[in-house]
Amino acid sequence: MRPKPKPDARRVLICLSYAGGGTAPFRGWADRVPHDVELALVCYPGRERRTREEMPPTWAQLLADVELAVEEAAAGRPYVLFGHSMGGAVAASLATRSAKAASVVLSATRSPTSGLKYTLGPHDTDDEYVEWIREKAQVPDEVLEHPELREMAISMLRGDITALHDLVYDPAVRISAPTQVLYGELDEVDEAAVRGWGEIVTGDLRIDRLPGGHFYVPEVWERLPEHIHALREDG
Repeated sequence: MRPKPKPDARRVLICLSYAGGGTAPFRGWADRVPHDVELALVCYPGRERRTREEMPPTWAQLLADVELAVEEAAAGRPYVLFGHSMGGAVAASLATRSAKAASVVLSATRSPTSGLKYTLGPHDTDDEYVEWIREKAQVPDEVLEHPELREMAISMLRGDITALHDLVYDPAVRISAPTQVLYGELDEVDEAAVRGWGEIVTGDLRIDRLPGGHFYVPEVWERLPEHIHALREDG
């Protein structure tokens, strides 16, 4: 999805969402990227315009789907690959398979060397999922109070969590692209949780702390592209 298509833009910022998320939280960033950057948002199967598609049950299937979407979005142009939370794990996995990204941004994403700790499991109850959504996700209360929308939100999150639990860390993999790691000062994915990316990234690495928790503070989230170093370098 391209909120504001720029076919002549020379660079692309490609965003990958968190577990249970879609493209909506990133759409406002179209007004925050430099004039020569096009914003492209990857929609995972099972949501938004792809609601009729089956959600990938394995990590490999999810990566294969996203990899095709990224190649289409880039259209041969240099691109920055941004992933938030689970999206960061997707971005990191893609970056270890290919050096095509000009830069990688891992936002609120725990390093696998710090231990993969998941709050939710594929077989947790619906009530446990709703509790997690209320506490962690950017989902309005009205959605959870509507039976059909509530069921849809749980289904999307459970599908993503199922694929995420299929992820097995390979200690031999490395990321050669320049990488920026962002984390919230009040998030459980804290400095200790992200420091391990230094063991995986062989290219340039910078780690930046931002105010707030898992989604930072609203003012920072709204302007997050302005914190992406790779977008400022040539802008």
